[in-house]
Amino acid sequence: MLYPMFLMVLLTFIVGCFAVKARFSSVKSGNISARYFKLMDGNNIPEVVTITSRNFNNQFEIPTLFYVVSTLYIRVC
Repeated sequence: MLYPMFLMVLLTFIVGCFAVKARFSSVKSGNISARYFKLMDGNNIPEVVTITSRNFNNQFEIPTLFYVVSTLYIRVC
């Protein structure tokens, strides 16, 4: 049961790296202002930034239940 938990943590880390890379490249190319990330408020956000940010946020919603169930399973067995 430790391998799936490790892979989920690894997936979260990889998605986070993609999100950071998408944000930095969008700011560097001038598609978005760096001030946008201060309040996360604005229009005309590049789609890649929106997709990667939402995907990263989703990694902390349902997978949290996976972590709890996996930890309980390890404790019981």
